[in-house]
Amino acid sequence: MVSCTKTNPWNPKQAWYEDKDGDGRGNPLVFVYSAIQPVGYVADNTDNNDNLPCEEASPFYADKDGDGLGDPNDIIMACEAPPGYVDNADDKSDFAPIDYTPVPVPEPLFAYNFDEGQDTVVHNSGSLATQYDALDMSANIPSWSDNVPRSGGTHSVDFGTKYDTYNYVHSSTMIPELAGMTQITVTGWVNNKLDETGSGGNRVVSWINSGHDGFDIVYMKGGSLNTGINQWPDKSAAISSAKITTNPLGSASNWVFFAVTYDANDNGGTLKYYFGDNVSKAYMDNEFPYPAGPIGQGIGHLAIGQFNQECIHYGYQRMFRGLIDQVKIYDKVLTLDQVVTVQLQTQP
Repeated sequence: MVSCTKTNPWNPKQAWYEDKDGDGRGNPLVFVYSAIQPVGYVADNTDNNDNLPCEEASPFYADKDGDGLGDPNDIIMACEAPPGYVDNADDKSDFAPIDYTPVPVPEPLFAYNFDEGQDTVVHNSGSLATQYDALDMSANIPSWSDNVPRSGGTHSVDFGTKYDTYNYVHSSTMIPELAGMTQITVTGWVNNKLDETGSGGNRVVSWINSGHDGFDIVYMKGGSLNTGINQWPDKSAAISSAKITTNPLGSASNWVFFAVTYDANDNGGTLKYYFGDNVSKAYMDNEFPYPAGPIGQGIGHLAIGQFNQECIHYGYQRMFRGLIDQVKIYDKVLTLDQVVTVQLQTQP
């Protein structure tokens, strides 16, 4: 019997930790609550090697993709690194390998990898980089983030979820090469944080001119994409399945890869959607007839994640709510194998 006095108060919430190796330090994962100290238990909970033969265990991190960098979210304590683990936690996108056969892919006109990580310029590494070196980015928002998809580089851009000012990534000049196109592929990664949209959808990639000439991919509430070609997307029935997930924290597992292809010469016009993610390769989702002809000549400025200059007077609420990375624009229609190659090849 335990006597409850001022000098021996009853404390049923006292935690005691198992001390298997008798070093006076307890295992933080094995404990009991008791008013008195059980045999083999201590009050200390700082032993990280209670069942190990070494004096002091060390943390090791899973290296699923074999690049020598460990996943900070997959950790074990051990005396030495087990197979498949490394002693660093430097991998921002550690994912298990996906079996695929890379194929040649044409060079994109525009490739925005968002790896600058600072300042307000996003460089183009595509074939038109000499003519159109970079996009301008508004200060503060979108912000740079080191949360990237599996084939990403070092950074992405995060538009957040608030749209009380004009937050943009856009071209400072018109790009005539984006007019008159009869074949288009746009690829990229999105990480949606808020399933909320402005009227007509949230802009992902766009060079539309106020609902007339141009190309306009938007995120729709519920997780689908819609595309407007020489018209607003909400006049189009070419809506994908709901493949884009939402996570308020924008976790690394929430990244979704997309590709949209358009061929004005295929049966009068055909549009296709493809989707993949960090753990599965892309596949074709839907195909639609889309008799819109070539992209008109009166296009707007190129913009990513928000309306361009021609359309922003309609309001700020059409901003994408989350992160965007690895946007590429091709003047060719990519095949499924090429889409998968773009999705899974790590960017330099």
